[in-house]
Amino acid sequence: MEKLADGWEEPLKKALSKYIPIVIGYAGGDRTLMSLLDNIKLNNIYWCTVDNKVGEKIEKVIEKQNGYLVKISGFDEIMFQLGERFRDEAKVGDGCEHMIIETKKRCDQHKKNLDAIREKYSIQNNASGNNERSDKQTGHLSNMIRAIGEYDDRRTVRTGEEAKVWELFTDASVKTAEGHYDEALELCDKIIKISPNNAYVWYLKSIIYYNQLDYDRALEEIGKAIKSDEDNARYYDSRGITLHAMGRYDEALSDANKAIELDGSNARYYDSRGITLHEMGRYDEALSDKNKAIELDGSNARYYESRGITLHEVGRYDEALSDANKAIELDGSNARYYD
Repeated sequence: MEKLADGWEEPLKKALSKYIPIVIGYAGGDRTLMSLLDNIKLNNIYWCTVDNKVGEKIEKVIEKQNGYLVKISGFDEIMFQLGERFRDEAKVGDGCEHMIIETKKRCDQHKKNLDAIREKYSIQNNASGNNERSDKQTGHLSNMIRAIGEYDDRRTVRTGEEAKVWELFTDASVKTAEGHYDEALELCDKIIKISPNNAYVWYLKSIIYYNQLDYDRALEEIGKAIKSDEDNARYYDSRGITLHAMGRYDEALSDANKAIELDGSNARYYDSRGITLHEMGRYDEALSDKNKAIELDGSNARYYESRGITLHEVGRYDEALSDANKAIELDGSNARYYD
């Protein structure tokens, strides 16, 4: 409050020398902006006040800059008057309509940014073959984040025991993401004591055990989640991934089929099934599923990489190269796509 930060001085000097400042709601009680106004030459200045009274420092600035003290009715009133005066010049039309348009632009940009983030940190690292199936934590972490989102949607108002469960679940999810699996499991056990039929906690435990390469226990936990919520496609997809990692491809395929039966619009489930079909040597069917995944979500770099692996396996190298290039185009920060 005693001195204007160095990074602000030059930009403010340029702005204040180019435009005529209108001061609203600033009492000049610090030495930041006031110190600058004391030491530069302005084209003019208008200092607004409600009661027509300002301090001696402000009076000196107004006098030095040949400015004006302007009595106003209040902040809202002066902003309304300024809006009326400059609306036509700014070409904003009706104020409410302008806000709606601008808000939509910001919302669209926000959605675009969020979509980009979701894409970059997509949950399934399904890229067919050993590369993607060994990338366990990233793949299941995305599933976990989606699970958190669904859990949150169903509990928008939390009190008492429900609030405690959500707090523990959030902490457990963070610990899982950080790789602190023992702590995450302890938190999961606390949740189970409070809410023993919560499918999400079994799902989260299965992710933890999967990341620890303990596939038998992961399979046991995801089985409990499915028993608790038999219509959740994600749980079947997750169990299929675990079964795939164990080499139990027929069972993995059965779960992939079930996931698609429950949610045939999810590109990830087709890619998961395609990966298993690839490992079973059923390449034509694998390509069909991977084509479907890209059809449903053509902006996912991982699906192009996945299809490219199968195309390479069947000797269609030009097409495989094309898919690899597309994956890099969509996500050039992923080293695996260059390999």
